[in-house]
Amino acid sequence: MLDYFLAPENVPFAVVTGLFGLMSVLQIVSFILGLEALSGLDDWLSAELSFDVDHVPTFGEALLSLLGIGKVPAAFSILFFLFGFASVGYGLQWGVATLSGSLWPSWLAGPVAFVFTLPLLRAANGVLAKVVPMDESFAVSENTFVGKLAVVTIGTMTHERSAEVRLEDEHGRHHYVQAVADAAGETFRAGDEVVIVGRQGSVFTVVRGPAALLLEE
Repeated sequence: MLDYFLAPENVPFAVVTGLFGLMSVLQIVSFILGLEALSGLDDWLSAELSFDVDHVPTFGEALLSLLGIGKVPAAFSILFFLFGFASVGYGLQWGVATLSGSLWPSWLAGPVAFVFTLPLLRAANGVLAKVVPMDESFAVSENTFVGKLAVVTIGTMTHERSAEVRLEDEHGRHHYVQAVADAAGETFRAGDEVVIVGRQGSVFTVVRGPAALLLEE
């Protein structure tokens, strides 16, 4: 049985099975630690699939929408695709071997399994959207981080040099982002409480937290 799963013709499905296992562990660890491993991907998908009335979707946008990508947290879609692709691939190869006595080469079996997995992914996203809709999931936009309290975790932060800060969203999950001091000449160190007041691309800007301001008074 192991020889079948690791056969050269089944290499794509073996690799994807390994990725599925690694991502499953990553999601479990992230959940335990209160993190959202793919929150950035969820933010990108939300922005990518939010169309204006006059916007004409590109082929890629239309395909993502057709498959239901973005309607549920990205982790669900990715894990199901990996599981579905591996399951369809191994099932396809088993059927081919039963009928012909040999396996299809990987360059043929892989694309065929991919095509058959897409409608399954669309159906799964449709079902999951009713159970775990995006607006009721733990996925949050990084734009909501502005105004939240955070704590410097690693590094010394200045207006010119960023450092890592930790904040908690409305679901109680922790997020780690890079931030710089909003004012020139301001310095923050590990353990300092700050307030996120803005964003410059992927880096946030912060000011001194209210606890520190009260101590100064």
